[in-house]
Parts: sequence; C-alpha cells; structure tokens
Amino acid sequence: MLYITLAMNTRQQNWGDDLRLPTFMEPISFVTDTLEPLRRISLPFQNKHLPVLKRGSWYALKRPADRSRTGLLCLWPERQAAIFVGSDRARTRVAVLRLRVDPQFYAAGAGLTVFAATICPASRELLMEDVLMWKGDDVANSLTFTKRCGLMTQWIDHYCEADARLIGNLQMRAAPWTSLDAVTPDGVWEFQQDDAGRRRLMWLPPKENAAPAPAATTVNTTVELPTQSEEAGKAPSIQVDALIAKATKEVGPDQWALKSSDGVSLGRALIRTFNVSASLRSCTSGTANVIVEWNPQFSKWEVCALSTSESLHSSFFTAHT
Repeated sequence: MLYITLAMNTRQQNWGDDLRLPTFMEPISFVTDTLEPLRRISLPFQNKHLPVLKRGSWYALKRPADRSRTGLLCLWPERQAAIFVGSDRARTRVAVLRLRVDPQFYAAGAGLTVFAATICPASRELLMEDVLMWKGDDVANSLTFTKRCGLMTQWIDHYCEADARLIGNLQMRAAPWTSLDAVTPDGVWEFQQDDAGRRRLMWLPPKENAAPAPAATTVNTTVELPTQSEEAGKAPSIQVDALIAKATKEVGPDQWALKSSDGVSLGRALIRTFNVSASLRSCTSGTANVIVEWNPQFSKWEVCALSTSESLHSSFFTAHT
C-alpha cells in the first residue's frame, strides 16, 4: 500500500459536526476542468420517471439524516493523493484523505479512479456509493451498476486501507443500497437503475402544507412508489409444500443466483421486499435455502422467505412455470 502526498497548500477545516480535514486553500483547476461533469450525480424525481421504474432492475439508497450529499472521492496520480470533492458546486471544497492505496492506482499512466461517495460528519462515515471511473475507463457509461458495485467492493476490500485515525475518525464502508421495495415515504431516497449510463433519481418527501405548484411545473410527490406491501411489515412465514431453491450471493446489492438441488440454474432471484432483502443479507455464508414463487410479470422466481428445508429437484420447478 502506498501513502504519499506531495506538498499541498492545505489547512484543517471543519466539514460539519467538528469533523476537521486538510482542505485546499485555493481553487483547483483539475476539479473544475476534469471532475465537474462527474458531479452531476442525480436528477430530481418527476412524474415522467414513473414508467421507467417499472422496467429493469432498480436499487434504492436512503440519504443520511444529516443531509449530507454525494461528492467525489478521486485517486489523483499526478499528486499521488486521494481527494474528496464536496457536493456544493457553488463553493467547491476539496479535502485530502490520507488513505493507503495500492500503488497501481497512482502509477504513471494509470488514469483517474473516481468514486461517488458521501462524507457524513454526524455519524463519522465515508459511504462509498458507486464507481464512475476506473483507471481512466468511463465505467459509469460502460458497466452496469451491479458490476460497478463489484469493482467498488473489490477496491475497498483489497486495494485500500482506511485508517480512521488518519481521516478524521471516518469509517469507510459500502453504502447500504437495497431493493426498491424498501422505499418508505419518510426521508430522501435515491433510485439507481442497473443499466449503464443511467443517472440516479432523487425523491424528496412532500412538504407539509405546501402550496400546489403550477400545473405546468408540478412534480408529483404523492405518487405510488414501489414501496412495501402490507405484508412486508410481517416476518416472511414458512409455507407448507413450498418450492425450495438454493440461493448463492453474487456481486452487487440483492443479487442472488438460484439453483435446484441437482444444480440446474433457475436464474437470478427476484427480491421485492425489504424483509426478504434483510434476511438474505444476514446469511454470512453467502448461501441459503429459500422459498420461491414464480412471478409471471417479471418471468423470474421471487424469493418469499428463508427456509430450513432442503432444496428441491429441478423437475418441481419446471411444473410451476
């Protein structure tokens, strides 16, 4: 691991809640010229986006309660340093993060590696949300979100050592992306489609006693988002004569591959409730037997609950599709 920072004109500044980080004292042309296009992370959620939510795979992330916004964590080979670019584009602040990073990311000709990340001063967390560039490659527009999450997890686990004592006691971790069904009307949420080249959608809760906006510019904040069903608040129950499959964790949030007892692939699991998502995440072994039902709308096997029973032969599943 490499930790080298060339001489920089920085000074300790407060980033909120007494979180003090070494911060550049003058504007950096590198940020405005190179990174500025990457800072447009989210679009505001509007009525026109409703049909899109019904197509493909989507993931949801609840924004921190302290209203921290997404910035950029950039590995800058020219300066041999990791920098964090704040979200406020009107008053751009850039901090130096003393991370120990694998030398290959700072090597000559390596190209930029840029992550979407959020610093949460109140909870002292550095939430890694996405990877936008990887060694100079524009992965935001060439890889799906789940594949980018795989790269990000690989970097956190194998290519970076984040000593909290060196970065203001911040704890680095992957952001808790979850299924779209986990969305509730409280707080601010961001939605991310799995397809490459898609920007996030940011949903804001309706303001209480807010006057209605003019019809031409109205943004519907009372739309029926894909939230938890009434049964989602209950613990999934074990069914009698249920179809049991073996689920194996794959790279990416809520990505599980299903197989029968004889090893026949049943495809990628459909996960639509927060309870099921949370139950699967609790399986530290990366495998679990699950109760599934065929969902004709999505043409996938939907996970209903965990099971302690053995998985079934592929012939059982063929008869139900």
